[in-house]
Amino acid sequence: MATVYPYIAESAQAGQVVALKLHEIFWKTVGQGEVLSLSDYEVDIAGHLSLMVSSGDLHIQLRLLDADEAATSGPCVLQFNTHVDENATYQVGEDGLSVRADFDGKKAGIRLSRDHDGKMTRCDMDGMMGLTAYLEPIHP
Repeated sequence: MATVYPYIAESAQAGQVVALKLHEIFWKTVGQGEVLSLSDYEVDIAGHLSLMVSSGDLHIQLRLLDADEAATSGPCVLQFNTHVDENATYQVGEDGLSVRADFDGKKAGIRLSRDHDGKMTRCDMDGMMGLTAYLEPIHP
């Protein structure tokens, strides 16, 4: 079904702080952010990332435009910092919610899926930035 909830951490909610983690041999926290908004058809996260190759603010927003819970693919908007593709597309499958976007001729993709028994959101990114990151809700 084409809502974002089955593909993000089970306990995720708007206003929540999340840790951005990478996993090679060990887990490493490389940033922190906040879920600005979260609904059936939108997730908006802003924060800060600190890697050896890149450091700075991070803003990712995904909106499923057809707002059709029964859809398995359709149009969406993907924003990655200042880059926005208002003609992006999504597809859902057993392996997650996949989005394909074109940022001024640079192809990019992101796949969201639950990981660690639903406690984390796995974000596989390719194209402009090839990276697998995990968002873990921080519970007060």
